[in-house]
Amino acid sequence: MALETDKVGSISTWAAESTPALHATEHNALHVAYNAPIGGVDFVIGSEAADNINVGLQLNDLAGDALAVIGLVYAFFSDAVTGIGITSTVPDADVVIGTDGAIIGEIVTDGLFLLQSEADGDIDLDVGDTGTPTFYLVVVLPSGLQVVSAAITFA
Repeated sequence: MALETDKVGSISTWAAESTPALHATEHNALHVAYNAPIGGVDFVIGSEAADNINVGLQLNDLAGDALAVIGLVYAFFSDAVTGIGITSTVPDADVVIGTDGAIIGEIVTDGLFLLQSEADGDIDLDVGDTGTPTFYLVVVLPSGLQVVSAAITFA
């Protein structure tokens, strides 16, 4: 644990691994941050191959830069471009991690997930379906904001 001061009686930075950092400003405002809060997500929707589409996610910090720590988000599939509501029919094949991140929990099988990124904010899902549905992946940020992917369309 490290404690640094730039003036007698004022704390400029206090930090410890896995501990929130405290920052006091000249205006006595106190800001609490846990590493880098998640401010957004970018999606990359792959092409369908053998009834599988890879969906890449990049979690971003509040400045829009790639997250530099592990992040946790909820995600679910929706039938609506707006992301309202969970899909009425989940993908009929498995939804698994591709190469990045982890599925920490499946609240609804192949429909609602708790996802953990790698230390660089990357997650990728392999979504399988033998039919011709269209899904939208909705990521729920810790702030409650929902970010909706482009269409994930099977042919």
